[in-house]
Amino acid sequence: GSGLAKWLASFTRLFPLWTLVAAGFGVRFPVTCAALGTPAAFQRGLGLLMLAMGLSLKPQDLGRAVQSPGALALNALCCFGLMPLLAVIIGEWLHAPYFSAAGGVDD
Repeated sequence: GSGLAKWLASFTRLFPLWTLVAAGFGVRFPVTCAALGTPAAFQRGLGLLMLAMGLSLKPQDLGRAVQSPGALALNALCCFGLMPLLAVIIGEWLHAPYFSAAGGVDD
């Protein structure tokens, strides 16, 4: 593969490290990162994450998914039933603002 592809693969593999670095930066410099905690920023970030995940799919991935209707049904049940229910329960437990508990989609 190309040098760029190898670099991107290494960068991606280190995602947990980048997450910890970003979290540490936020803890160390909360005022600098305060604008990232707004509902609008949270929604934009969530949308960007969803777009990036969708762009990573290949036609073969979709073909494999269609061949497993039971897995698709379980995924739909979890995505549209279990996860929202858990978000509400955990959000209430943590006294989180609605936009955080609902995955940033409050409109």
